[in-house]
Amino acid sequence: MLSFKKYIKESFLDDKSKPYEFWMRPSYRLPFPSSKPMVERIVGELKRTRALHVTNLDGLENFSKIENTAKQISVFTALRAKEEAQRMAGGVATSGGIMVDLEGQVVVLSTSDVWSSSDADGNRWFDLIKFDGRTQEGDSLLRDYHDKLTKFRNGVMDDYASDIGFDQRLECLAEAFPQNSNFALHQDLNEVAASEDFANFGPLFVQLHQGLRKWSFSYMYASDPANAEIIENFERLKKDTGQYLYAWTKDFFDLAEEIFKDWKGEFITLFVEGDQKMYNEGIMTRFTIKRIWYDFDWFDKDDIDEAAKNLKERPIPTAIRSNEWPKIYDKWLSTVGKNRDQYYLGKAQEWYD
Repeated sequence: MLSFKKYIKESFLDDKSKPYEFWMRPSYRLPFPSSKPMVERIVGELKRTRALHVTNLDGLENFSKIENTAKQISVFTALRAKEEAQRMAGGVATSGGIMVDLEGQVVVLSTSDVWSSSDADGNRWFDLIKFDGRTQEGDSLLRDYHDKLTKFRNGVMDDYASDIGFDQRLECLAEAFPQNSNFALHQDLNEVAASEDFANFGPLFVQLHQGLRKWSFSYMYASDPANAEIIENFERLKKDTGQYLYAWTKDFFDLAEEIFKDWKGEFITLFVEGDQKMYNEGIMTRFTIKRIWYDFDWFDKDDIDEAAKNLKERPIPTAIRSNEWPKIYDKWLSTVGKNRDQYYLGKAQEWYD
């Protein structure tokens, strides 16, 4: 089993984490992915619209790598009051001082915090348990998803437990290399699979997969014909864990899309109920940067120009004073606000009226 220290380390997820880590690690109790293709298959094409994002110098420079890609970022389109713009400019998820005007496709828009994280493929992830109490039908959506997710996870563990050849190959490697703790994981995996303990099975299987990818044999060992069977078992195991994760993750996304389709109306409620904060939160993809403002008390012009030089539309950054953020936001609303009529599920939300 994982020690508490290792559990904490293994549970940390960020935008470098693979999609399978979000549903296999215990960080999220009810993990749910969102992607532009999934949403569009259910609600139709998402129209392009405008939004704002607050970032720092590193974030501005990184935009040139993710513009017009499937990567998703957090944005906002409305504040509780224009005076909040000065607080927003200080930063939300990162340090701030820079605000950008983007045009892209909004996959999700909420009047309250959606607690989302991005994976390495650009999908956005939510823990639906954090939306407990927001649905119209006594959280039937959450109960239905919990039951189907539990059944799916049990099926994953059944797949593993029934693959006798996989276990035998792993045991063979464990005997040949007792110093490698990953090869010995088959005993723990069998135990937690038998007890339907996915909270431990998921991270253990991820640990095995990543451990196999890092392991290699010395040239002398690999060149010895006597070791051919062990090397063959190793290569087969490495391939099998990857294929398992690919197939399971595809099935997981299919399950999420099925739930989204069955509970489309309830998903709207999830994102428009809850405690209203000083700004709304959206998830945008396929975006381009239209304008840039920065606080000249925080940044040098040359640094900003260097960070923005590779953006597709070559926007010219505008330097402002820190007390000008409310005026910038108010002007932005007056010029692009009239176009904000297509959002989540193709419907405007009344809060913006």
